[in-house]
Amino acid sequence: MTNAAIRDNLIARLDKLPYDLQLRVLDFASALMPKGITGKSLVKFEGAIPAEDLKLMSAAIEEGCEKVDICLIQILLSLFLRKTLKFMHVS
Repeated sequence: MTNAAIRDNLIARLDKLPYDLQLRVLDFASALMPKGITGKSLVKFEGAIPAEDLKLMSAAIEEGCEKVDICLIQILLSLFLRKTLKFMHVS
């Protein structure tokens, strides 16, 4: 089945559903979409963390457990971006 045929089939079926079920289908389709942001969108923040701070963060990670915890890095990056975006008044 081609993409166009799938789309046409979905739209035909969706048109027959009541409004509340159409919303449920929309919610389901939204849940299937990838979450998060692309690395490309973060390029504008390159260099935003001073090199010395990055060295300190790396040293603290190595000293604490001698391995990188990607979850911790994601949390720290998220907090940094939230703070930066708030400072820049970007939402």
